[in-house]
Amino acid sequence: MRQYVACLLMILLLCTNATSVSATSTEAFTDIKQSYAFDAITSLSAQGVITGYEDGSFQPQRSISRQEWASVFVKSLNWTSEPGTVLPFTDVSPWAVPYVSALYQHQITNGINATTFGVKQSITRQDIAVWYARYLGLTDTLQKEGIATFADQADISDYAKSSVWLMEQLGLMQGNEQHLFAPKQPVQRQAAILVAYRVLQSGDELHQRAKQLLAQGNKPVSKPASEAEPDLQPVLTIGGKSPSTTIDKVETTPEITGKRANAKDKDRNQNNPRPDPEVPVVPPVTSPPVEPIFVFDRVSIDAPVLWNDPATYNDYQLSFYFWYQGQKIAWSEKILSDLTYQFEDKLNIFDTRGKIIHPEHIPATGGLIPVTLHLVSPQAKIDLHITTMVMVTIKSPPPVTPPVEQPEAEPDRVIRSVYMDTYTLDQSVSLKLDSWRIRYVLQDVYGQPIAPEYLPADLHIRFENDTGIIDEQGRIINVHNIPPVGSTIPVRISVTSPSTSVYLNKEFELKVVAGERRKQYFAVSVMLEGGSGSSTTLAEMQQMRSMLAQIDPHLHITWAIDNNFVFQESNRPQLQQVLQYVDLYGDEIGILSGYPNNHYTLAQWGNEMNEWLYMYRYNAMNALHESGTVGQPSVFSSIPVAYRPTSLSSFAVNPEQVTWLKDHFEITSYMGWAATQYNVNQLFGEGSPLMPYWSNQYNPLVPAQGDVDNSGAVFMNPVTIDPIGSRYVEKSSRWTIHPGDPYVKDSNAEPQLYTAQQYVDNPYQMMNTVNYLSIVIDTNWVLRHDNLFNGWKDFVDHFPAGRDVSIVGINELGQTYRTQSGATNHQAQFTLMFRGSGYTTALDGNNSPADTRYLWTENAYQRLILRKQDGDQAWSVIDFTDYTKTPVPQTPYAFDSHTEVSYVTGRNYKIAPNAPLTSAEIQRIQERLQQIHFTEEVDYQ
Repeated sequence: MRQYVACLLMILLLCTNATSVSATSTEAFTDIKQSYAFDAITSLSAQGVITGYEDGSFQPQRSISRQEWASVFVKSLNWTSEPGTVLPFTDVSPWAVPYVSALYQHQITNGINATTFGVKQSITRQDIAVWYARYLGLTDTLQKEGIATFADQADISDYAKSSVWLMEQLGLMQGNEQHLFAPKQPVQRQAAILVAYRVLQSGDELHQRAKQLLAQGNKPVSKPASEAEPDLQPVLTIGGKSPSTTIDKVETTPEITGKRANAKDKDRNQNNPRPDPEVPVVPPVTSPPVEPIFVFDRVSIDAPVLWNDPATYNDYQLSFYFWYQGQKIAWSEKILSDLTYQFEDKLNIFDTRGKIIHPEHIPATGGLIPVTLHLVSPQAKIDLHITTMVMVTIKSPPPVTPPVEQPEAEPDRVIRSVYMDTYTLDQSVSLKLDSWRIRYVLQDVYGQPIAPEYLPADLHIRFENDTGIIDEQGRIINVHNIPPVGSTIPVRISVTSPSTSVYLNKEFELKVVAGERRKQYFAVSVMLEGGSGSSTTLAEMQQMRSMLAQIDPHLHITWAIDNNFVFQESNRPQLQQVLQYVDLYGDEIGILSGYPNNHYTLAQWGNEMNEWLYMYRYNAMNALHESGTVGQPSVFSSIPVAYRPTSLSSFAVNPEQVTWLKDHFEITSYMGWAATQYNVNQLFGEGSPLMPYWSNQYNPLVPAQGDVDNSGAVFMNPVTIDPIGSRYVEKSSRWTIHPGDPYVKDSNAEPQLYTAQQYVDNPYQMMNTVNYLSIVIDTNWVLRHDNLFNGWKDFVDHFPAGRDVSIVGINELGQTYRTQSGATNHQAQFTLMFRGSGYTTALDGNNSPADTRYLWTENAYQRLILRKQDGDQAWSVIDFTDYTKTPVPQTPYAFDSHTEVSYVTGRNYKIAPNAPLTSAEIQRIQERLQQIHFTEEVDYQ
């Protein structure tokens, strides 16, 4: 379908000489030939609105960031920014300042908050709608009651509903074949350019049409002359000079609306501000529009039911019709002299004119014959393919015995074939489970779709497959079973209606294809520690950052600094380097406090933190130093915002410490080992969720359930998951990807790489609030011990490639979670399916067998872990922790090494693995599994 639409878009948009356009776009970009926005990209590139990359590519399927879109938006409208504008945003790249300034001056956007534009976030479909709607006159005080017609309009944010409605009415943005708008989906570069091109092509009339719509409220008006989205069908115009095209996989009766808009290029300002850092622009190629020879909006194949009766074969004839605005139209003399056609079928039953020549190839009753119509117009350089299905049925039409309640079906309303409209399935890591389902069309004797109101009341449609992936309604029920890209999934559809004697069966395959993954994060906290003579050196800092850049060249990390480090004047060069990293790359500064639970009074904790800040300012920003101000608020306020600490990396932390850091240093992002380990410095705690979460004010290991018990701090796991064991042999955690633990004896990172692979290829990642893995790495230990260094080097050298993993700091990940979830945990969730690593540890006899799979799923209300060994009939429940149970036990400030601080409410695989599950708990588990589309058998005993 996409190939079909791509070719039609070429017909609609290209009015230039085919050879010239092809040569120009080939020189400009090497990867847009198959893009449905080929001509839009070519045109805007020629006008200097867009540029590509140094390797000559455009990367049409890559998502476009907010500041990149700001550049396209402003340059396409030929706007300039007024000098002297002061932007409130602190994150705009220098090259993008003129474009963001212009947007700010025109009140198109105010950023994602008061000080942040969100430059690196991908622009969403609904935000593109909002920007253009404001450009066209929609204001906050002029919101309309018009509701978009999309099937997922309820998913559109309130602030964007009127904008999406306006863009739909204007024909500037439309949905996919399921009529889904996908409002919060990141926009690909090619899709964004197509919308900009439509606005540019619509010319001055666009504002007038928008004004009429806004004046009329939600009263529908005729749609403008514009191309349709790549997954809809545009108008077919034969005539003019267009490149030769091939259109495949066209439905029998493509409903095509609208007419081609005349190209109207605007004068471009040759003194544009600095363009995006990409390749040089290409001179424009233009030519005057050409009058169309023949206009139609639909082609239908007349493919009557083929009665399985040799006496009817000689009279059987395939034919086709042109339609325009619901009426059949006669062929003009011009088209008659130019157009040629032929029918084709793989069974070789028909000749090129649509007559039966090999009746012996006709399949048995109930079979379907795929037929393709090939239309050619050399004059218009069109090569058009249209397909349909011919139904083979019994010798004569079966008598219809309608039920008493139902009138006799008319001949053109009797089901005679089923046309499948879904033949691909995105790989699990990019599949949107809640919106995907198999689509199909029921057709009458003429191969035309039957409206739902004319379908029989006893119609039953059922899908069957042996993979456990698809249910009877054609929806995904077990996403983790989807095979790799390139695999096929055999499926069968059965259509039955006893009242109309319909019994159809069709077998087809779903091909697994690569879809668009969501962004994944790798949060990294690099420790800077040590006193005189043992501190992390400049060279070690540079080496560590350089090694991480092998995973993500655009990384941002947290430099977690401990007290001993900031107290040493000899470490001033390293601290200056940290500040430079903040300025150059956007790195973060954090506090490292290894075992704060060892401080037995809150006063001791506060003194240590105040001393840290005082000495950090003294040695990193000595010009700001004021003697005798330890513990005074002026120390914190005097430090520039960019250089203030924004997170705490810690082994364990108490609620009092969280409150103290929030009140004194405004720190609300935490990465602490207590979130994942069972035994931290011999302090017992079973652990908190894998997902980032707002912590409970009484216990950092528990998610807050609302505003009342919310500490206002976000907690994240510093080490990820191998929950039933690792390769460590003593005194270390069981859950880790850390290749630099002092107790590791090996010099390779095989277990850690295996664990990382489980994360980046997690089949449930499209459902998660944030997809991430993370690490707090001890620079001194790792770089100064050969076995640890070799393991770390092996990890970064072989980290899974091609997964679009972004390395970020602790606070950046915390801010990402805040953006995705809001101020509470109510919408937060995280699910991970993985297999054991095969490694064993002597610690408590834990092991992680390679023949065992685990399903870890959690939201704000519970944590659930299932386990299944290969060959088992059912999954077993090894953990169910109820986070809603009250009262939440408050973590003691100081306790001995064997005090149990776990939050245990039911079955826990470490502490109470055999605890019985109540009926209420079983019901909650079943509801949670249903939410994540998991339907395999579970043993609740």
